[in-house]
Amino acid sequence: MKKVTFNSLFKLRFFLISFSVFSSFNLLCAENKDTGLIANTGIDMTPISNKLTVLKLHTTRYATTPTFSNFKYSFKILTETEYQTQKPSGSFPFDVGFIATDGIISVSEPVTSAQKAVFADINKAALYYLCQSYIQFYYNTTAMPVWLKVGFAAFEAHLDPPDASIKTALNAYGGSISSFTALNDLTTFNTNNGFAIAYAFGEYMNIYKNWGYPNMYVVDANNINVDSWWLNVYTLDQLLKLWNNYLKARFLEPTESLRIKMYLETDHFKFYTREADSKNFPAFNTVLESAYTEYVTNFGVSASEKLTFFTLPECIDAVIDEATCGNRVTGGTAWSSGLHSTCAATVDQIPLFEHQNRHELGHVFQGLFPQGTVTAWLNEGFPSFVDRSPVTDQYLIEWRQQAIDGLNTATQYFGHRPTYEDTKVYPSTPYWDYYTLGLILNYYIYQRGNGFTAVKEVQMNDLAAYNKMGYATRQAFLDDFYFYFDVKVQGLPVVTLINPKTDITLTSSTVNLNWTALKADTKLNVYVSTDNKNQWNAVATGTTQSSCSWNAGTFIGGFYLKFVTPDNLNLESVFGPFNLTDPTKVTVINPKGGDYFIAGDTIQINWSTAVPNIKIEFSGDNGLSWSTVNSSVASSLMTYKWIVPWTLSNQCKIRISDAANSSNYDLSDNNFTILRPNLIGGPYLFDKNTVALLHFDNDLKNRSNLSGNGVGSIQNIVSDATLSPILGNCVKTTSTTSVPHNSNLSLSGDWTIEAWVKVNSLSTNSDMFIITKPGDTNAYESNYSLDINPWWGNVFFAFFFSATNSRIGLTSNTVKLNEWYHIAMTRDTKSKVIMVYIHDKNRNTLSVSDYPYTPTTTYLNSKDLLIGSGIDGFVDEVRISNVVRSFATTDTEQIKCSDLFSVYPNPSSGMIQLKLNNNQNSTVDIEITNLNGQLVFSEKKNSFGNCLLNLNHLPKGLYLLKVKDDIYCQTDKIMLK
Repeated sequence: MKKVTFNSLFKLRFFLISFSVFSSFNLLCAENKDTGLIANTGIDMTPISNKLTVLKLHTTRYATTPTFSNFKYSFKILTETEYQTQKPSGSFPFDVGFIATDGIISVSEPVTSAQKAVFADINKAALYYLCQSYIQFYYNTTAMPVWLKVGFAAFEAHLDPPDASIKTALNAYGGSISSFTALNDLTTFNTNNGFAIAYAFGEYMNIYKNWGYPNMYVVDANNINVDSWWLNVYTLDQLLKLWNNYLKARFLEPTESLRIKMYLETDHFKFYTREADSKNFPAFNTVLESAYTEYVTNFGVSASEKLTFFTLPECIDAVIDEATCGNRVTGGTAWSSGLHSTCAATVDQIPLFEHQNRHELGHVFQGLFPQGTVTAWLNEGFPSFVDRSPVTDQYLIEWRQQAIDGLNTATQYFGHRPTYEDTKVYPSTPYWDYYTLGLILNYYIYQRGNGFTAVKEVQMNDLAAYNKMGYATRQAFLDDFYFYFDVKVQGLPVVTLINPKTDITLTSSTVNLNWTALKADTKLNVYVSTDNKNQWNAVATGTTQSSCSWNAGTFIGGFYLKFVTPDNLNLESVFGPFNLTDPTKVTVINPKGGDYFIAGDTIQINWSTAVPNIKIEFSGDNGLSWSTVNSSVASSLMTYKWIVPWTLSNQCKIRISDAANSSNYDLSDNNFTILRPNLIGGPYLFDKNTVALLHFDNDLKNRSNLSGNGVGSIQNIVSDATLSPILGNCVKTTSTTSVPHNSNLSLSGDWTIEAWVKVNSLSTNSDMFIITKPGDTNAYESNYSLDINPWWGNVFFAFFFSATNSRIGLTSNTVKLNEWYHIAMTRDTKSKVIMVYIHDKNRNTLSVSDYPYTPTTTYLNSKDLLIGSGIDGFVDEVRISNVVRSFATTDTEQIKCSDLFSVYPNPSSGMIQLKLNNNQNSTVDIEITNLNGQLVFSEKKNSFGNCLLNLNHLPKGLYLLKVKDDIYCQTDKIMLK
């Protein structure tokens, strides 16, 4: 007797995780067309061919012998008289055929009532005896229990006796099967309609036990053995007990709505469930039929017969299988002819099953290919990939942190980055994110090869598919995948640029480039742009060296460098701007123009020249008038700290000239803008309570000295036309920006956490973090988070953890796509309340929410601050403060403040009349600064009425007059002549 070896990957309980690992073969079983046996018989060979395909795939699923290619069959058509004369002893009244000792299948047309009750015609009979022939081949014996031989063939041939007939037969056996031996008694088998009971066993083994025949092996004509590793079975007695549980739930359940039945048949599926669980339909069949069509189109394979789908709520299913009901709602397994899955116990759970069902159907298609020997990452990554298709780079944004955490956990598990052999392991200590890693791996295969065809080819024969892509080994392919992962997911540059540096001005027409490649021996194309990244010219092509040079010729100005990997999806990194200057001339490096600066802030003015001293001047009116910032600065310093004046204008420029020769000068290439600070939502100035402040205008610099600069891709700093101009640029969340951990970022007292955000698309299965300080052991258990929650209707969700498993949070408005919002969360330890403020793009208040809390602690951690993790969109003006900020007013004072004062005459010879229009009972501060930002006059006045200002002591020129009260602030130019 032949024992079948069961692949150990199938030991896990089905609702925990599903595996579908198959062996490959290359010979399709064909019909033996011996003369006089098949020709002109009238047998419909289509269902025969379809069933052979199904059986072939089942055999391929496991490591079994003999191989399916050795299975041969042939038919011989008998007349009724010939059959009655030749039939073996022990044939049943319903039999219309038999399998001869030489393997020939003899079959006749059903004519008696007993025969017609089972077989509709000779085609059904031929299919039935073909299946009997196959099961004898599979177990390598003709001596097997009658209920096994009959039951297997009856179900696989789709003879499908009515449920009522099976119930009657079961009651004839006393309501349950006392033993498999009793079912093997031929007398009672005939009397009690054992055929119907045997069919029920075939159904149980296929649709419920996932075509579990490899877990059984025949001993003799009366008994079978089961493998001890068969999950929840282990022994023959336990198999009988579980089968009886199934029979009771399937056929004897007195409450019809709770009885399992073949509930629905669609174009490609037969669904088995209870009427009580009909809430899952049509959601289940709609999703599956749509996915089936999609997968057939993508992969060019389809099922030869309708797929079975058995589904119950997890805990109901567990009763039949005498298993422990877990806490996982969704779960299932699949094979080449069916699915066994949980379903929703309540209506609100139904949306959770869309991806579950698409995922499991993906496993079915692995069986249909059929799948060869693959890794754990490929096995679970494939159905995750096809479920999420069409996958785009946006997925990498949404799942970036989860993927990084998964790879880090895998690296810790193995002690190194997993090798290709390591990725075959389903570890006992789970790093479950190999689902995510596998999805990204399949997405990489999709891009690296020929789309879905490449994905399918890797599933069938991974090494041959990698060879087709140009890789000699599996490990070589994985090494390239890691490079892709580092660049696309982790946001690392393809090279580390050593020279040139952005803070050093170049003066030679030959620019030497040096770098270290992220992955050794990677071919690189190197490009330069001299027109702000609009056009790129090649400097080097396909180089594996670490240096080259660019002959700039007569070019003077700013330029960018781009490194591209032509052999690996054209991954690229851009660096710059760099500056190439003529040392004999004066060149303004910063500000070049197009910038947004905040009045009162300190910025760097930079230049390049070899002259000894330079003069710095400022214009707020596009060069119509100039004021001196510093008349003589040593040019060797290369930089000057400048306090941005209160010239609120978008017509600002810097001029730098040779202090000894004013004709040798340079201007900012374009105008820059000076903005009023500290409106609601910013732009903000740094103060002592500012823990982090990132404007994202030209860099990832943190304006606060209490924490570090941002870490991420400078390429993500972009302009968005829908963002308020006074906020400047923003950061596109193509990859996450982080701020290295600092103890100041771990907040325990009062705080304000705020940012601007705009979302292009919404995730369905993961948090979208605007800002988060993730927990050390569980990233979600953060010190604080501003989140968009997809499970609660894509609402803003601000929360923090006071301790592990102790979340305190507050939800607010639903997010609309492509709209800018300002969101702020405050924590007031005196009032013990958190508040969330939402403002629209015009800074108008949309909502203010509050929530009291009790715990006084916060859950501190040592992880980096993350900005834009899992978001597809933009973030701007991130400010974190260790104080409760006020958001009591909106920016409507911009309109009102124009009436705060008026001044005349202007220009004036020294005496000016100031009319104050605010009738509040308060005082105002009056300040006058020169264009260098120096305070030259200050005074307090009553906020209503006229006052005279004597400015005769000031030199003639242009000044800035600022008046501010408790709410408003207005600045105007005055001219003394």
